[in-house]
Order: sequence, then structure tokens, then C-alpha cells
Amino acid sequence: MDAKDILGLPKTAFPSVQEKKPRAPKEPQRKPDGVSREVYALTGGVGMAPLMPTIEASHLKRRPAVEKEKVAWQWLPFTSSARADNLQLYHWVRVVNGAPPTGDYHFAKYNKKADILKYTDEEYEKYLTDPISF
Repeated sequence: MDAKDILGLPKTAFPSVQEKKPRAPKEPQRKPDGVSREVYALTGGVGMAPLMPTIEASHLKRRPAVEKEKVAWQWLPFTSSARADNLQLYHWVRVVNGAPPTGDYHFAKYNKKADILKYTDEEYEKYLTDPISF
């Protein structure tokens, strides 16, 4: 109030009686079934879109379908085409319906051979050394 006196402003900047605007009456929103009071309060009572697709309750009560495949793991021998000595090794293999997998060892495709260049000392001195010596 002292600052208003110094500046010469009226003591009441706002009129004491304000006009109230009529508000539209709120319709009470009913909490949907299956939603707890706390969750409904957190969402603000607004029908928010779900973050994930919903699953019908009837799907949850169904028993899962019986799998037709019988899967087991067995300790079986194998040889790799990447080896020249036909060494027989063992590893765990996934066996479906009692039939072990056939074919070459899965990791044999990663065995890559590199071409190695061979040269004599004379060829090295002639072609591969720098002629300018310091």
C-alpha cells in the first residue's frame, strides 16, 4: 500500500465487486467398470487412449494351444567341412521331433582362406624396397 501512495495510484487497483461469469454445469463423470479409483484419478478422469493394444479378457482365460513340435537338446557329434583332418567334435544340438539337423556345420561358412604372396629375397630387394635410402 505504501508503494501505491508514493506512486499516486488508487489504493484498490481492482474493483471490489467483480462480475462472475456463469459457468456451464459440469456433468458428473462416472468411473468406468474395471478401473480402480487410483488409476482413474491418475488419468484425470479423461478417456485416454491406451498406450498398448488391449487384449480381451476371454483370450486370457483360454489355455494355450498345445505345441505340435517336440523340441529337445542332445549332445551329438559333428564334423566340419572347414577342417581337412575330419576331426569329430561334440556339441549340444536342438532336435525337433526326434530328427537331428543334417548338413554341414553351421559355422563352417566363416572359414575363409587368404591368398598369401610368396617372393624371394631378390624379388623383395628389386621390387619392394625404396630405392632412395637415407
